[in-house]
Amino acid sequence: MFLIIGNIIALIASIFMVIAGLLNDRRQILVVQIIQMTLFIISNVVLGGYTAVVVNAISIVRNIVAYKGKLTNNVSYFLLVLTTIFTLIFNNHFIIGLLPLVGTIVFTLNLNNKNITKLKLALSFSMLMWLIFDLYIKSFSSALFDFLSMAAGIMTIYQIKNKKGKKDA
Repeated sequence: MFLIIGNIIALIASIFMVIAGLLNDRRQILVVQIIQMTLFIISNVVLGGYTAVVVNAISIVRNIVAYKGKLTNNVSYFLLVLTTIFTLIFNNHFIIGLLPLVGTIVFTLNLNNKNITKLKLALSFSMLMWLIFDLYIKSFSSALFDFLSMAAGIMTIYQIKNKKGKKDA
């Protein structure tokens, strides 16, 4: 029963993730992501993915700070350190439990990267880490959206490279 409830909540959270991806207003995106991450926290508590709870909770703090226009590199680095410490404390899945942390660190460190290919690679890598973790905790609806996000990122990279190759020809 918990598996079904956790996956239903994760599905709703994933729909909010898609909605955030469709929005163009930064502040609206941050608000929708806060809703998304709150739902993922609930889902991960139900499914026993406590490291994901930590990562999402601190990501909510990051988004609130960003919403207020106060997210600096120093604040981002501080939140990453905080995420790392709490992930190590609450990790209940050994190496698998570290994957959301690794994905979050790689993506966060590339957020300001002007090279769209590198940013998409970082996002795809992050989604791969979440995909493995979500499969492990049996969050199948999240894993499906992780896979689709990863595939979309890889397809975008391919399109960018293909377009660049045609310009050089």
